Amino acid sequence: MSKGYNQQTVVGNLGKDAELVHVGSKETAKASFSVAATTGFGQHEHTEWFSVVVWGKRAEGLVEYLTKGTRVLVSGETRTRSWADSDGKAHYRTEVVVTPFNGEVLLLGGGARSESASGNEEAPEEFEDEIPF
Repeated sequence: MSKGYNQQTVVGNLGKDAELVHVGSKETAKASFSVAATTGFGQHEHTEWFSVVVWGKRAEGLVEYLTKGTRVLVSGETRTRSWADSDGKAHYRTEVVVTPFNGEVLLLGGGARSESASGNEEAPEEFEDEIPF
């Protein structure tokens, strides 16, 4: 049997802050968030929403930066999972899954910055007009 290739890349903005949970007996970190990617222009503009799941230490390290409005590039496998609700009705959800071994999350800027522990943000340093080299 030949192996396939399953990789999806999305560039867009987070719709809300990422949520971090720890699952399973090993308490593995799982960050979940949605990304809106708008394509086209004018009357042909279209926004598609993507559900993203990031697993492991990467999820723990990124969650404080994954805030509403932040622009990201997400690369991972497309996976569809299914489950039955209490009435036995089947549900399906397709997600971009980033594991420790496959995928990437790059912060491209935008969105709210997390506040420091004291609640005060320092003002950015002033830049000189000339480059020092």
